[in-house]
Amino acid sequence: MDNFNPYRCQESATGHQAALVVDSPHSGAFLPPDMHWQGDLRLLLANEDVGVDTLFADVPLLGGALLTAHVSRHYIDLNRGLDDLDPNLVAGVRPAATGYETGGLIRPLPGLRRARLTQAELEKRIEGVWRPYHMRLSHLLRQRREQHGAVWHLNAHSMPADTRTQAGKLVDVVLGDRHGTTAAPEFAAVVSELCRKEGLSVAHNDPYAGVECVKRHGRPQQGQHSLQFEIGRQLFYNEETFRFLPQMESFRITLNRILRGVISYTASATRSRTLFAAE
Repeated sequence: MDNFNPYRCQESATGHQAALVVDSPHSGAFLPPDMHWQGDLRLLLANEDVGVDTLFADVPLLGGALLTAHVSRHYIDLNRGLDDLDPNLVAGVRPAATGYETGGLIRPLPGLRRARLTQAELEKRIEGVWRPYHMRLSHLLRQRREQHGAVWHLNAHSMPADTRTQAGKLVDVVLGDRHGTTAAPEFAAVVSELCRKEGLSVAHNDPYAGVECVKRHGRPQQGQHSLQFEIGRQLFYNEETFRFLPQMESFRITLNRILRGVISYTASATRSRTLFAAE
């Protein structure tokens, strides 16, 4: 296996650990040598969550844990299931029952025709990148759930600037809990209200309901709540020039206020669980 880290994990240096974990599976930009990419990098940037790791950079300072991908999603998509495979891209597989129109575990490279990956090449990517990332995320969630009795997880992404709901409404934020299956409804309601107080428009499960990261790690019946958090790029990034907008820093400060509100909620919720258990 090539010697590179598939992710970066940051936690509080003060010892204080809030019951919040944030992960960003699509902010990685590293292209491993065996990907053999020699095209225009801007073709890849259009499908990556550029800047999401920067937006959430203060999570460890607030007491949460931050897990960010190091490797590009064009090598292997950490937010797709292992069975979400396109037979046109990987040899010897059948299309997943869920379909691969979402992009799939292995994405086609824009503007480039390539031979299908072999099973050995696929396994190399899974074992070297996908599995270590999800194992680390699972460890972080389990550790904080055991410490606090419950844990709350934000799976952070960016979405195109013109994202609309099915009704045609432009939105700034889309929260996805796979229609109430990956988190208690209260979690989405709290995050939604915090965003609206900052003047952001919010949609719930429309048009994004959440994919593999929340599906795999969200277990609300066990006190492990996972919510996909999509942020419109119009708030911080120019998709035509591939540059951050001047308001990037002010929006990051806004997001920090939202995160402080989330952490305050988790602290209150864990205290309530402790009092209830003691009665």
